[in-house]
Amino acid sequence: MLRVTGELEGLDEALRYTAAFVRLNEVNLRDAVEYILRELRDYARLNAPFTDRTGNLRNSIAYEMDPEPVAAGTLMAGMVYAIHVERLEGYWVLSGALDFYAPKIDELFAGRIRIEQPDLDAEAERAKAYYRDLRGV
Repeated sequence: MLRVTGELEGLDEALRYTAAFVRLNEVNLRDAVEYILRELRDYARLNAPFTDRTGNLRNSIAYEMDPEPVAAGTLMAGMVYAIHVERLEGYWVLSGALDFYAPKIDELFAGRIRIEQPDLDAEAERAKAYYRDLRGV
């Protein structure tokens, strides 16, 4: 498999090969989803425009695959405050990686792979409720 470098050389070619591979063998759709999630994770870790003093937020960016045989997974940031950084003007934690890759995925996989983005306002409200519960308010 091709690896995307810091300059993202070979991205188009890697995604084209992955799309062609999926068309040839439907069973490997799960592998394609995992490959895309891994690339999204790596892009977000390298390029998210926030200062991470402790490294906790950047290192918490990960993905998780759904149980087999489902070809689905989730890109996530493991720190509860990530949603608040995501919503700051000029910053992102995960959405920039999705914005970068989504057009290419849509073009190459034509509805076979879909990216679903959560409602950031609803996620922020859930995080606030979590913090309130922690404080017992």
